[in-house]
Amino acid sequence: MKTMLSTISAFILIGLSSGQVTNKVLVLDGDDDFMITGGTVLNDLQAVTVSVWLNSGSGGAILSTHFHGVSWESVELLSQWFIINSSDDMSTRQRVSYPVVADYTWHHLAAVWDGSEMRLYLDGIAFGDSIDAPNPPWNSPAAIVVGARASVSEPPATSELKAKIDELRVWNVARTQTQIKANMHTILGPEYYNTPDSGLIAYWRFDSLENLGIGDDGADDIRDYSVNQLHGDLNGDATIDTGGVALGLVHDHQYSPRSNRLFQNYPNPFNPETVISWQLAIGGHVELSVYNLLGEKVATLVSQRMNAGHHSYRFDGRKFSSGLYYYSLVAGTYRNVRKMILLH
Repeated sequence: MKTMLSTISAFILIGLSSGQVTNKVLVLDGDDDFMITGGTVLNDLQAVTVSVWLNSGSGGAILSTHFHGVSWESVELLSQWFIINSSDDMSTRQRVSYPVVADYTWHHLAAVWDGSEMRLYLDGIAFGDSIDAPNPPWNSPAAIVVGARASVSEPPATSELKAKIDELRVWNVARTQTQIKANMHTILGPEYYNTPDSGLIAYWRFDSLENLGIGDDGADDIRDYSVNQLHGDLNGDATIDTGGVALGLVHDHQYSPRSNRLFQNYPNPFNPETVISWQLAIGGHVELSVYNLLGEKVATLVSQRMNAGHHSYRFDGRKFSSGLYYYSLVAGTYRNVRKMILLH
């Protein structure tokens, strides 16, 4: 049976040569770790897109402008949901949910509000149903907090996130799925961050610590590459490190997972596409296959040598009937099978 199948990401381990830059990430341990910026750039927007690479071991806030005032006025992207609280009262709180993606695997999350509805994309695929959200724009004076939600009392933050974060981007436009997928695996260039016309209003790469003159010591600043220069100050034990892979562009040559693992597909159930992800501790021949309920192989998705690291494959089920399927991964002596449900 022939299928129209395409690979959306294969994170390939690259040996670093002289002059190459290691892609670093923000590392949070979930205990009063966060980054905070000034500015009210998220005020009164007519549309917004927040996108990020996330490797999480817990629930919590990725980006928050949560403000406890007369009303709860905020825009928040968490590892479980995307929330907009408009500026009149709690009755206008709108939420659209992801599944919990706290599986210690890199996922790309994108949340979009176009002025009338909110929708989500997980690993470049539209996830779940959009919801009506006609009430914003909001009017929050809160600072932007990454990795937690600012609190008005001790402890200094709530909804803290244990995670690695990379390539956090905020736009004042509703980006399409095509636009999101076009550069989710690439570092943005000056054609985006040197001009406000692109719609990019905040862009944190987390690739280096710089003395940008903010915070108490000015020594642990994170550059915002956008024209708004919302440079971040790290709090607690938050730091940047090479302990992860987000973009699939440049990897730390010393990094590889400790074990082979096949992850549950997202979304599941799905219609018509889902992403199957796995990790390899060492390189070798990999075969990823799909079977029907009778145990018959209906598709071979991957049959090739792959390097150590994280890999993903987008399975397109348009050519298949609704029902229960199994997908299996064979990598050396490692074998695992998981279920997935296709609902047309």
